[in-house]
Amino acid sequence: MTPSNLIVFAIFVILLNPIPTQVDGQKEQSDIIEALLTLQKALGGKTNTWDRSTAPCSWKGIRCVEGEVTEIRLPGGSLIGVIPNGVFGSLSSLRALSIHDDAIVGPLPSDLASCVQLRYLYLHRNGFEGDISVLGSLKKLINLDISQNKFSSDDVSTIGSLRDLANLNLGSNEFSGSIPESFSELQNLRSLLLENNDFSGVIPDLDLRNLKSFNVSYNNLTGSVPNKLRSFPETSFLGMSSLCGGSLQPCEDEKEKKTDKLSIKQLLGIIIPCIIFLLILLFLLLFCCLRRRRASQAKETDLEASSATTTAARRSVNSNASTGSASSKVLVFFDPDPTKKFDLEELLRASAEVLGKGTFGTTYKALLEQGFTVAVKRLRSVDVSDATAFRSKIESLGKMVHPNLVPLRAFYNGREETLFIYDFMYVGSLSARLHGTRGSGRIPFNWEARLEVAIGSACGIAYIHSTGETTSHGNIKTSNILLSEECSAFVSDHGLNQFVSDSSAPSRGPGYQAAEVTDTRRVSQKADVYSFGIVLLELLTCKAPVMNDECRDLPRWVRSMKREEWFNEVFDSELLRDHAMEDEMIVLLEIGLDCTEQHPDKRPVMSDVLRRIQDIRNATVSPPY
Repeated sequence: MTPSNLIVFAIFVILLNPIPTQVDGQKEQSDIIEALLTLQKALGGKTNTWDRSTAPCSWKGIRCVEGEVTEIRLPGGSLIGVIPNGVFGSLSSLRALSIHDDAIVGPLPSDLASCVQLRYLYLHRNGFEGDISVLGSLKKLINLDISQNKFSSDDVSTIGSLRDLANLNLGSNEFSGSIPESFSELQNLRSLLLENNDFSGVIPDLDLRNLKSFNVSYNNLTGSVPNKLRSFPETSFLGMSSLCGGSLQPCEDEKEKKTDKLSIKQLLGIIIPCIIFLLILLFLLLFCCLRRRRASQAKETDLEASSATTTAARRSVNSNASTGSASSKVLVFFDPDPTKKFDLEELLRASAEVLGKGTFGTTYKALLEQGFTVAVKRLRSVDVSDATAFRSKIESLGKMVHPNLVPLRAFYNGREETLFIYDFMYVGSLSARLHGTRGSGRIPFNWEARLEVAIGSACGIAYIHSTGETTSHGNIKTSNILLSEECSAFVSDHGLNQFVSDSSAPSRGPGYQAAEVTDTRRVSQKADVYSFGIVLLELLTCKAPVMNDECRDLPRWVRSMKREEWFNEVFDSELLRDHAMEDEMIVLLEIGLDCTEQHPDKRPVMSDVLRRIQDIRNATVSPPY
């Protein structure tokens, strides 16, 4: 073949086999844009802000990874209409679709089956109708909530093939037929909600070991509640008189067994309560005797300790007086209210109890003779080598007044001890609220309350930072965020780190300290931001900053869970009851992760953190458009 023929042949081959990469990439991007604009044309609402002239990854409610659309989150977005076919076929990388609390009607589009990577599907509180067979193709689904729609089908067994499901909510639809036995295959299921439908027949014997929440109320179910579901309360089976067993009325065969053994049970019913009553009575008598003896011993000990403390304090005052330090003989007040002033002798006479030992000293609750209560922090190893600098630092703290700070009311600096006096907060700390007992009498700590705590504490810290470029809190942690009964947050212990001496500078709370902090007396504002990020993550997860059982810190664990999109494993179980707020929770989680970046320059400033958290609340309460 001649050279000229070879050139012609090469050109012919290139024309038949063009290089596809860039052209195909542009075509895929164009297909994505057209698909999203098709959704915009069909539903309107918040999608009306989408603009072809900008990249879709910057559009409201769209999130991308490496240029691929992975999330569409438009809850309460005033979306109205029918989703046509031709939208989801080009969105094969989609992992989360959240379009709940809207007015979308009609059937599910058939091309939704193309989204085989979908893990989170939230369509609740819309007007969808028809069957749900298309969902059987979404094998990677973890959360599925299609409640409060108009779906109707007498066969929902296709859901039984979604083996990764952790939370399933089909409630308040028009499903009929029997509850599929294939649901027993959903071994990861923690929540199964089927209430307010038209299911009939018996409840299958579901062996779901991880199931924590179950509800089949207001269906047409009959027969006996299976043994493995009898641990659930009566509220899981309301509105069905033909259902029996467990927490409901006993079934007929169970009544017969009870009748056969009635005489034996009557006898045991007399003997056993009598024995128990006698044992309880004996126990109470012993308990009262021991308690009275311990109370007497404790009272003697308290009197001795109180006497010793008062004597030591008075010696301190007298020694200060002998050195001629007139200012140190009295309490110095920053609060101008004369009704809340008292002298050192009155403080020493106050009824006191230890609240706890913290990073910088011991905190006491003191009930004064005037009738009000204060918190007294007794600092250890205070550096007073430079009296002028010490006084300047104290005055700076006293001038800090903000609705979300626990104000420094007064101080006393003696030769042997330094006392800081604050307002007493009766409810306690955020740490105690998160990690305290979760019994039946516990006050719920829902999403709205936690968001208010996040905003309040961010306001307080942002104010501290606004008072000077180098001014920081120095010891941010959940035990230093105090709460009111209305869940207002008050930041405490700000600035105490600057008073400790070099030799006794303590390490801060484990897990809260940024890696770059080498001297706890000098903590930067960016290090404060890191500590506050830990507080946000702890607020959302209810997990300690250092996870000893998994040998990792909290930010690293949250990042690993987020990477796999296992948000149900991240959030506190009490927060998971409010599915409608999950998008807002994820936004706050991302703020916490941004704050805990390892490099200080990558962390936001506190004013930006506050603005972003406030934006969450504003978006939640703002009217739809």
